[in-house]
Amino acid sequence: MADAIGARHRALSTAVTGRPGSGRSTLASALRQVLSIEVGVSPGPADALPDLWCHTLSGPPRAGDTRIIDDLPAERTVVVLTKADVYRSGPATHKAGADDAAWPFGAGAASTAARCARALGRPVLAVSGLWAVAAPTSAQTGLLAALAAAGEAVPDLDARFAAPTGVGGDDEGRLRAELLRVMGGGGVELVLGELRAGAIGPDAAQVARLLRGASGIGALRAHIAACAGAVADARTAELGMAADRIAAAGAERAAAEQLLADLGRGR
Repeated sequence: MADAIGARHRALSTAVTGRPGSGRSTLASALRQVLSIEVGVSPGPADALPDLWCHTLSGPPRAGDTRIIDDLPAERTVVVLTKADVYRSGPATHKAGADDAAWPFGAGAASTAARCARALGRPVLAVSGLWAVAAPTSAQTGLLAALAAAGEAVPDLDARFAAPTGVGGDDEGRLRAELLRVMGGGGVELVLGELRAGAIGPDAAQVARLLRGASGIGALRAHIAACAGAVADARTAELGMAADRIAAAGAERAAAEQLLADLGRGR
């Protein structure tokens, strides 16, 4: 009985669902690192019974996404557009009074998230799991500082960014490729803009904080908090079923029946 009652107060658990390639593992890492949430990765709801589900989209929902989301409890499910950093039509540097919907992601992220929300009939939040977990090295940050000083911009095609231009020494090509892997072209563009504006210094910790703050993962906290009531109700129902089983088994029957009465489920 004590175990059943204790389970009602366990830490929040979340399953990240979505199609392969939609950024499930990266988002799961972001939820663990930034929001300190217990997370598992799942292709669908059948193999896990968490408190909450977080479904990842990499673009407009497909039939597979709709099937998964339709099978999940709506009041305990949040949906995210998890690769919003690939949209780079917004301003590289944030200015006071600027439209936050276009920063740090391009305006296409907001419009795509809105399109997803219309298709699914529920809110969809644009985030970058990649930025949330970015951990650049001092060598990578040094190259970013050199690129900013040289006035270099990120080409529309990330592959062109990977070609050395002579500003970063012998390891420039390798470091450019690492930057694309760690933060993507959009992240490089964002950091270069902030370096040129003097908003941050050429420091790995500052760059990581910038990207984490711009990732949108922090805003996801409010979406998760909005599910708290439904999570509590689900745990109460779970406790009631456990008490039913304990009472039926005979052991701790009196305590189980008292608990059921307290829950308004007297036998």
